[in-house]
Amino acid sequence: MSNLKEALAAGKHLVGLMLQELREPFVLHLLKDAGYDFVILDMEHGTYDFHDIAHLSQVAKLLGLTPLVRPPDHTYPWIARALDAGAQGLMVPRVSSPDQVRQVLSAMKFPPVGVRGMAGQRGHTDYRSVDRIKHAERMNRENVLIVQIELAEAVERLDEILTVDGVDVALVGPGDLSVSLGCSSLRDPRLEEAIQRVVNTCKRRGVPSAIQIADLEAVVRWTKAGMQLVVLGTDVSVLNDVLSEKIKHVRSQA
Repeated sequence: MSNLKEALAAGKHLVGLMLQELREPFVLHLLKDAGYDFVILDMEHGTYDFHDIAHLSQVAKLLGLTPLVRPPDHTYPWIARALDAGAQGLMVPRVSSPDQVRQVLSAMKFPPVGVRGMAGQRGHTDYRSVDRIKHAERMNRENVLIVQIELAEAVERLDEILTVDGVDVALVGPGDLSVSLGCSSLRDPRLEEAIQRVVNTCKRRGVPSAIQIADLEAVVRWTKAGMQLVVLGTDVSVLNDVLSEKIKHVRSQA
């Protein structure tokens, strides 16, 4: 059982990391031991297939680390198969309208709420036989939906988007949003204003806001502004930062 929704409802601040390349289970052990709350497996820009999703989701759940997936598209095969493989929620990219959210929720939810097909003894049941009605009801309650706000249109229509029942978190993707707004810097005032609008709209609607960013100064600033969930970059960005820091230190002492 994922405790992510419970933690969100309790107002806890949650921290995760996105994986795009690393496939070995030891990475999940490191994240759990370090105190991370969740991991996002990236199928949009990462190199994972459904076998990877099933394998990593299983290990994450055994460790008590909530596995989420970023699918590359809003369509049923990507949504349902990621959840069947064992993901406990989704971070859906390029959301810009209420209709897109409804499409995703329909694929995520079992009848009578949605149209998701029931596949027994798969990752989402931990490969066990289950009472299908009770399991469907539980998954409909517990699976998490994070919508990515990474287009200028999404910022403008966020109030409409959040009227759809079932959105658990609205997460800003500042990289794509900066491009959409025509900003060359992540510190451009136009981008900062757009992110603040997301925070304000989420507060008004009672939906947690979030951001994916590796800049720790920005993380502190947006957390203080009211963001409840943070994705601290990716496995690649973390490795790059650590390796660069270490070599600079060594070279400076030579």
